[in-house]
Amino acid sequence: MTQAPVEPAPDLPHSSVPDRAVPYERPLVGQVDEERVDAPSKRVVIMLGVICVSTIIMWAAGRAACNYHEPGESLTPRQVGIEERTRTPKGTALEFAQALSGADFAVASSLASGEGSALVEASKGCGACKREQELRASIFSVADVLSANRDEAYVAVTTVGAPSGRVERVLHLARPESAPKRAWRVVGKVDSRAAAPRLVQQSVQVQMGDSTPPLLRAPEPPPTSESGVTPKAGQAPERKLP
Repeated sequence: MTQAPVEPAPDLPHSSVPDRAVPYERPLVGQVDEERVDAPSKRVVIMLGVICVSTIIMWAAGRAACNYHEPGESLTPRQVGIEERTRTPKGTALEFAQALSGADFAVASSLASGEGSALVEASKGCGACKREQELRASIFSVADVLSANRDEAYVAVTTVGAPSGRVERVLHLARPESAPKRAWRVVGKVDSRAAAPRLVQQSVQVQMGDSTPPLLRAPEPPPTSESGVTPKAGQAPERKLP
């Protein structure tokens, strides 16, 4: 049995041959341009350059504006008054101890009441107290609130840098009615930290007559079946049929 001869394929024009069958032709150096190379156009490159330059200019202007200060303006800290520094018992005790150690008796007297005024009078025994006044800038204090509630506080203040050396005062502070806006005032002192009593937080009681507030009522007991067994969650209680 002989095989029939195979006829050769006819020659097709170049336009009828599929693209995948066309061999890749590497362009020459002079034939390469932007239309044949997969690269951004000149317009895209120019726009990217404009965006980069604009970003750098805005960053430099913002940084210069944020770091610019007028000479002598916003470079010094704001002065904080004595009323702002003595809004808490800890701040009041700090200012009182600093004033006593630095012989600033005017400030100490304004922060004292009752027996606290006697502490100020006892500290005036230094006479002119020039040495204490000269060392005011080098006097430092640290306060520790031992116990406090809404109307009283015991604060231990340790002061260093004064001519008398290291001094620890355990001050009793309160909010007397005579003080403006019921501000904190030093009303006395105790001998040591251990002698300071522990204050209890005062609770506010709301009187609502004989009725108990809804949030304080005890929860109702779960329903029980006639057999005395408490049903599980989501299960109805058992009932006996008549």
